[in-house]
Amino acid sequence: MGSISVKHLVLLLLSLANLTLASEILLGYRKVNKAEAARINKGKNIFRETEFDEKAKLTGLAQIGYGVYLSVALHGYQGNRDDWWCYVEAEREQLVAAPKVWIPKAYWAPYSRHYEPVYRK
Repeated sequence: MGSISVKHLVLLLLSLANLTLASEILLGYRKVNKAEAARINKGKNIFRETEFDEKAKLTGLAQIGYGVYLSVALHGYQGNRDDWWCYVEAEREQLVAAPKVWIPKAYWAPYSRHYEPVYRK
């Protein structure tokens, strides 16, 4: 086994530092149909369409308003048998810098009462 050059060591350390700086954190899980999963994978982003939000509001699925809901647990959503599981990540630094709100437990869906929030102050 040969020795590693200083140049290669510096490149390795820079690569590791870059990997650490760009680390992502898991926000949650979402169970979606195949078409929504394809759109998420293509755009590398979760999305929301107005007509889906309107339907969710009418059916009671929009617990606290329009938007995309995530679960802190992998099996937090029932969904359909052929649905796909997606996980949502964010860059750690951007997440830390983003403004946040606390959603009181009284607004959580009844089936989520077993789950505690991931972050607390």
